[in-house]
Amino acid sequence: MPDVNVQITAGATREQKAAQVKDITDSLVRHLGKKPEHTHIVIQEIRAEDWGYAGQLTDDWKRRQGSGWGSGIATAACACLLQWGHCHIGLARIQATVLPENARSIRVLERVGFQREGLLRS
Repeated sequence: MPDVNVQITAGATREQKAAQVKDITDSLVRHLGKKPEHTHIVIQEIRAEDWGYAGQLTDDWKRRQGSGWGSGIATAACACLLQWGHCHIGLARIQATVLPENARSIRVLERVGFQREGLLRS
């Protein structure tokens, strides 16, 4: 019987939690053949100030970082990874997957030379 524990930051709506429970259960059924009635999902909400990241409490870390949106960090990191993959380990092809509704991530990939080839369907 699968027991799955999910920890999220506080503030999710009942509908968002229900969607998570459904998605996790569906995944266990689809990939592992588990019966939905034998699957238990526990969602634990944790206040942002009770999480830690990079040696600091997460809310302190976020305050020090600023938003970061639009600063070019993701594009620069992606370009570095591509160069490393091609030049240092000799990869001929590098593939990326992004959700179709994530326009910002799609734009990052386009900026560094990725070309859209198709849409994955389930």
